[in-house]
Amino acid sequence: MRVTVLGAGAWGTTLARLLAQGGHAVTLWGHDEGHLQELARKGVNERYLPAITLPSSLRVEADLNRAIKEAECVVVAVPSQAFREVTRSLADCEGILVSVTKGIEYETGLTMCGVL
Repeated sequence: MRVTVLGAGAWGTTLARLLAQGGHAVTLWGHDEGHLQELARKGVNERYLPAITLPSSLRVEADLNRAIKEAECVVVAVPSQAFREVTRSLADCEGILVSVTKGIEYETGLTMCGVL
């Protein structure tokens, strides 16, 4: 399955690693292009998961539209403060959407699944 994980922090990177190890074609999206380039170059997310090697098959992408374009499943692992902003771009996504973000939106009181 083609899976895109949104969020290149510790949680998103861990999920992307596990999914790639499980044989899925995984793209990891993050908002910090420099961080993603370093992650791709070193094969390690030193900022959030030092010493944990990432599979060479893991693809990184800083452009959200390109990251989700071919995805059959999108896993949203961004901080709750950025959740609404990031998920606005998923309106045309035809794949399965999975939220793994915890929290409640301060302004509305909605859970992240409620926002999605």
